[in-house]
Amino acid sequence: MASTELKHNATGKCPMHLDEVDLFAPGAQEHWFESYKILHREAPVLRIPGEGEAPGSDAFIISKYADITRIVKDPETFPFRHEQGEGNLERELIAELGFPEAMTATQTLRPDIEQHKQHRHQLTDPWVGPGARRHEAMIAGHVEVLLDAMLRDDKADFVTAFARPLPQRTMAAVLGFPLDDIPQLAAWGNAQVMPFVHGKGHNNLLTPEQTAEKNALLAGFSDYVRAAVREKRARPRDDMISFLTQVHYQALDRKLSDEEIDGIVYAMVIGGLE
Repeated sequence: MASTELKHNATGKCPMHLDEVDLFAPGAQEHWFESYKILHREAPVLRIPGEGEAPGSDAFIISKYADITRIVKDPETFPFRHEQGEGNLERELIAELGFPEAMTATQTLRPDIEQHKQHRHQLTDPWVGPGARRHEAMIAGHVEVLLDAMLRDDKADFVTAFARPLPQRTMAAVLGFPLDDIPQLAAWGNAQVMPFVHGKGHNNLLTPEQTAEKNALLAGFSDYVRAAVREKRARPRDDMISFLTQVHYQALDRKLSDEEIDGIVYAMVIGGLE
């Protein structure tokens, strides 16, 4: 796969040529479809000079399905980021968020591709995997509630009234969080992804002011998750966090620690609620 370099000269306008493509320019997301057409045609492997995780290294954007499939199925040649040692972006982001348990869970529960598969099959797929049918009635109930509210409001916005709250309500119920806590969970979810929404460039860098705002918004999040895990361990119910506190993890032949469960819940919140 030959690569082409990215030149940072886009202005957020719709690109017409390859040298106008910058997926990370302000407003660029409005024209990603047009950008990807150009990338597929002219630069399916796009090099971003100097923006790799190691100092002085480059980053790459892979935009063709066949190339992406080849990469994700070859972890020996293209290892997961957390397997590449200290100092990578994932570790830095987790440290900033005050959630070292997330990295602990990554290192102990899924340090390689085989254990990653076991993590999915034994811990998360029973609750959120493609074969998990246990939530159909619960999800249908949330759909009915949200649709009824939309039908009573002739000015309702579909995303605000339905598309966004449905996964939030579903994931809160799966994890065992009260629905009344969804506004706070959503605010924490928004803060978690601030670097990817407002960060600059491929590495999603925030300004010091933005970083301070993010940290202020995340105040209380880690304590909330840790308290929930302790409560579910003491008084388990029919929810995912309770399951994680009780399950005997066959891949390691033991139960999970609170720190490992905290890390899994962190990933579920950012991946589900957001």
